Amino acid sequence: MKTREIKVAEQLVNLTEDHWFNPAILARYLTDQPFYTVDRIMELVAQIIRWQANRHTDELDTEDGIYNSGMTSEGLFLANELNQTLNKLIKTYKWENIKLPADPDKIIRRLPKVEEQSYRHSWLHDNTKEPILMSHPFI
Repeated sequence: MKTREIKVAEQLVNLTEDHWFNPAILARYLTDQPFYTVDRIMELVAQIIRWQANRHTDELDTEDGIYNSGMTSEGLFLANELNQTLNKLIKTYKWENIKLPADPDKIIRRLPKVEEQSYRHSWLHDNTKEPILMSHPFI
């Protein structure tokens, strides 16, 4: 069973694929709403920017990425640039009524720290040139 959000998203995708789709009309209607609704719409826009920026980065990292293949999406490029500005805004202001994507720096700080493995007692990682048995003092 599809959620309401997925049903609306499918309708929006189908609508935007139409040659006669006018994004300015949709945007104008969505912005002419009460403050609560406008805040939710801006949350949606911020999430779209973040996910499209992630897609932009993913495609750059692949062998057949958008720049390696000679084909690029201006939309993904724009999303990446807007995401950088969005990250600055997330760090600069305290947002109370809008739930924005998480600050990437805080996500990285929450990850567990990986400690280097100590090989102090491991004969497998001994860096001596001599065989281990020959360097033992009782032999």
